[in-house]
Amino acid sequence: MDQYIEKARDNICNIAEQITKEGYCNPRFALIEFRDHPPEDTTFVTRSHDFTDDIEEIKKLLDKCEAYGGGDTPEAVADAVFEATMLSWNDSATKLVLLITDGPPHGIGCLLDAFPSGCPCGHDLLRLCESLGKRGVKLHVIGGEPKISQYVDVYAGMALKTSGRYLPLNDPAELAALVAAAALEAVSVKHFEETIGIFVSKVIDSGKSSNEREVASQVYQDITSRGAVTKSLRAGLMSPTVTSEGKEFAKCRHMGEMKTRYATYRRKMLKSPPPKEGFTKHSNDYKVVDTPPSKEEVQRISEKLLRERST
Repeated sequence: MDQYIEKARDNICNIAEQITKEGYCNPRFALIEFRDHPPEDTTFVTRSHDFTDDIEEIKKLLDKCEAYGGGDTPEAVADAVFEATMLSWNDSATKLVLLITDGPPHGIGCLLDAFPSGCPCGHDLLRLCESLGKRGVKLHVIGGEPKISQYVDVYAGMALKTSGRYLPLNDPAELAALVAAAALEAVSVKHFEETIGIFVSKVIDSGKSSNEREVASQVYQDITSRGAVTKSLRAGLMSPTVTSEGKEFAKCRHMGEMKTRYATYRRKMLKSPPPKEGFTKHSNDYKVVDTPPSKEEVQRISEKLLRERST
């Protein structure tokens, strides 16, 4: 992971400048370092540094980071996500977590797991992800490939619980572009949701539509007629997608269910590795592009906002 730390440290100022300029916002950054539980690693499990808008401070923290230790393959991922739930999130801000890892979490049933029952502190990774999602925090998992390739669908399902995605990365040199692109997409989606909220209110006040689906359909017509676009993350010419297996993992309610699911998944993979519906071999040319919103996206956001209005 040293290469990823180096690239983050070297490019954090450029990343902040790009987000500020293109996202029209003032970003704050937090940093959570994570390793493993003793006796696998005796240095620390996590070190959490809360939000700051002082980029030089974050750069100094990154200067002190180094990949070290870890006896088994899995890492203290659940502990890192728990620390993310404890950060001083601004309720009105765009909220994004980027989890960078090249190993699986404890407790999914992989080989060489010193803690096969999961996090020794009792943190349930899936429930923590659901907690983040309910607070409007989106989590993307940036996977260092090819080392992490056999856990892609596990992480895709985990991220999906927050409306996030698994983002493969073969070349650490592309990390800065990916971080900036993911942040700009998140800011754009936040602004787009606010715009849809305005149109939802207009449609309701007009009395033209009576139920959620009709309101969403009218909002979509109004939005597209004005040429609305939103920024979407792309890798080369492709958009990161979730496989059917990833969607099944997202249905798991807790780590016990994920462990059972992974046992079946692993047997299937060993017997007959299926072709990926998404992509893991790809160009790492991550960027954001302006795209028209899909009808499904507008409908999902509209119905979500309508449910929030009724509570």
